[in-house]
Amino acid sequence: MLPAFGTLVLLPPFLNLFNRGLLVFGVPLEAVYLFTVWLALILGAFAMTRRRPRGADAPPLGDDG
Repeated sequence: MLPAFGTLVLLPPFLNLFNRGLLVFGVPLEAVYLFTVWLALILGAFAMTRRRPRGADAPPLGDDG
């Protein structure tokens, strides 16, 4: 589901919504959008892996022994 969402929001119709020539702290708005989407996808993948059920034979998190 997450890759489909990432593909959808990076399609040209969505990218063209942010291609206005505006600058945010000297950075084009389109670049801010791309990096925001990229960060959101990374955080979404992280959140999904943390909630994934663990196998019965996997050691608990933080167990070094």
